[in-house]
Amino acid sequence: MIKKAGLVVAALMALVLVGVAAVGPWSIMRVGSSINIDPVGQINLTPVSGKGVSFNGGDPVKKVLSKTASVDFTALAAGACENFNITVTGAADGDAVFVGVPAAAWATTEYATIQGFVSATNTVTVKRCNLTNASTALSNPAAVTIRATVIQF
Repeated sequence: MIKKAGLVVAALMALVLVGVAAVGPWSIMRVGSSINIDPVGQINLTPVSGKGVSFNGGDPVKKVLSKTASVDFTALAAGACENFNITVTGAADGDAVFVGVPAAAWATTEYATIQGFVSATNTVTVKRCNLTNASTALSNPAAVTIRATVIQF
């Protein structure tokens, strides 16, 4: 019984050091040097040290930022590009950016490339180019909502 109580205390101390907050019921279990958390609700991890949270031994992630914006692509001429900006508060130059584009936007942009990057503090630029189709303009799809996700390491 003392051994089990010690594990629970150690796990709770680790959670306090990392700054874990939970919404809803959850359970914790120590397995070797890891602490497994089984949430039913949302769990927010906030490292007190500012060094980030590492998953399965990967690079520590300090913060994930994500915002959506409505984007209305145009009929894009062959060889041309267009830019749309999404405000993502906290985004900084050099952060990793992932762009979520709905299938509806791809239906009329099969030759397009779409990429995202932090172009200025708090600003993610989504760039759509028609570089693979040298002779035909891309058609004009309906407006869609795009998600820009920024990961800070």
